[in-house]
Amino acid sequence: MMNRNGIFVILLFVILLSVKMDIQAQPVQQYSEITFPRYAVSLEPFYLYNGSLRLNVEKRLESNDWIELNITGYYLPHDEIETRKYKGGSYFTSNSDFERFSGLSGLGIGSAYKHYISRYFFMSAGASYTCYHVRYADISFSKFQEDGLEFYEYKYQDFRQIFNKFTANLSIGARSTFRRTLFIEYYLGVGYAHSLYNKDKKAYDSYAFGFGYKGIYPTSGFKIGFNIR
Repeated sequence: MMNRNGIFVILLFVILLSVKMDIQAQPVQQYSEITFPRYAVSLEPFYLYNGSLRLNVEKRLESNDWIELNITGYYLPHDEIETRKYKGGSYFTSNSDFERFSGLSGLGIGSAYKHYISRYFFMSAGASYTCYHVRYADISFSKFQEDGLEFYEYKYQDFRQIFNKFTANLSIGARSTFRRTLFIEYYLGVGYAHSLYNKDKKAYDSYAFGFGYKGIYPTSGFKIGFNIR
């Protein structure tokens, strides 16, 4: 798996390449003369890897200040495959610390304030809340009766864990263009996460993107969207 430094280098290269191509394709124009769109709508493809879809809606406050609202839905149907064979299910995502689980549903909402420091580059601060319902299988004692006697068997069983996760983050990024309808936006930064859950069940808190992770984490991604004038 590529390390984090390699990912950041690739993202920076793509950002600079997109900005350079956009500058070359457009006539020279002063930043203050640009006709800014009033709204922007975008999706983030990387979220599909985690069984989710994120929609961002932005509104321009002034030429270089924007407010963003986003909503994220998570859904991976409950899998009835033999959990013993597949170590807990057939799905694994970065949010599950790449451990298998058998089902996921959830909903997240968030907002961010964005300030453009130049024609292409911006800084942003945001916060979000997400509720995850995770189905997984784990080994535990199961009670049963036979011939009037009570026994315990140590075996795989289905569990459900609910996570209430709060995040806050700071990012820097770049958007390819304001003049055209379609745009690509890249961002990277750092955030802090806090998650509430039942500590008697599986926590998924070993790595920075886990459902139950608490602490500082890196954030990066890109959006594909269109401007509304």
